[in-house]
Amino acid sequence: MEPLSILGGLLIIPVAMLGIALLGGEEESVRECLRWLIMKTLIATAVLLVGGWTANIKDNVCGVSYPASVSNPATIQWAVVMKETPEMKLIVKEHIAKDSPRGRVLLSQAKSRVQRWTRLVMDEHKYDSVWKRIEHPKKKAHDVSRYVIAKMLAK
Repeated sequence: MEPLSILGGLLIIPVAMLGIALLGGEEESVRECLRWLIMKTLIATAVLLVGGWTANIKDNVCGVSYPASVSNPATIQWAVVMKETPEMKLIVKEHIAKDSPRGRVLLSQAKSRVQRWTRLVMDEHKYDSVWKRIEHPKKKAHDVSRYVIAKMLAK
């Protein structure tokens, strides 16, 4: 992820809100938006200067869920690991629609299974979190997909 896109992503909402507050002319709203804008600017600057990990919070599988707090993350190839679960194999084998009631239950069970085994691998290998995708300007997170699959299949 480019540093400017990180900065832009962190600032777009507060800047838009500041514009709306200025148009409305309410002094308290403008002050609140300025506070928020300053806070977001400081966070974005810290991320850029430190060169920390960046990720979408929705990509967190387990462990530390705030990218700025991550120090030793791992990644997982979510789709590959999900395919190896008994639930997903059953969905494919029996042609179960993923949006059907049974399909939703099986998907939920598959996700829980992957998260459970991923947490075990994370703890075993001393990672602080596992993500579907996480980036750093200077480092690369280790992929633990094969370990998770091996644990699931050895069970």
